[in-house]
Amino acid sequence: MLNLVSFDKSDSKRLENSYNALNKKNEILIINEGIEFDTIYSQTIENIKIPNNAIFKFQNLFKLKSESGYFYIAQCLADFGYPPGTKGAQTFQRKYSYQIIGIANIKIDLGITHLRPKTKIDRLINKLLKNYIVLNEQEKFNEKYYLKSNKENEVVKFFDKVFINTIMKYDDVLLRINQKQIYISIAQEFNTNHTRIIQDILSHIKYLQDE
Repeated sequence: MLNLVSFDKSDSKRLENSYNALNKKNEILIINEGIEFDTIYSQTIENIKIPNNAIFKFQNLFKLKSESGYFYIAQCLADFGYPPGTKGAQTFQRKYSYQIIGIANIKIDLGITHLRPKTKIDRLINKLLKNYIVLNEQEKFNEKYYLKSNKENEVVKFFDKVFINTIMKYDDVLLRINQKQIYISIAQEFNTNHTRIIQDILSHIKYLQDE
């Protein structure tokens, strides 16, 4: 059952709409407790950047299946409580934010790999110093996203045409790989369609672990 407990009724509706944006809901398993939940949560907080002074938790964890294996999508809450105001006085407005994170375990080791939108500074630096991966015959991708890894050869093989084309359908995709663990999010404020976007991207990975 979905955990829709929130600080505001509108947030409960947004969480529900976020779940409803997923495809093939009859095949989705909602996990909100147990060993599997604890394992994925612990794995995630060790590999993503947690906002300072926030209590971070999974609001809901979804387990999904694709043709190549399983992956997870988490509705996450970063709760900052009631932070002091600009003059140090206690505020009475709770500060918090939601985020969608995709999580997958893969069969091959891709080292430490990062993908993010390319900035103007990246483009200036890259004219002088090539410090990122350039994928052959993928000019639009190379222009839009910055990809870097300490296992370039393996990453080039992993980023096949289908996976690249799926990522290119969307803006502001963030991807972090730590060896055989992948984390995907969207560098935007919480939007109910982020679950569907991340589901689409992870569904096009060929090397997902079966369990």
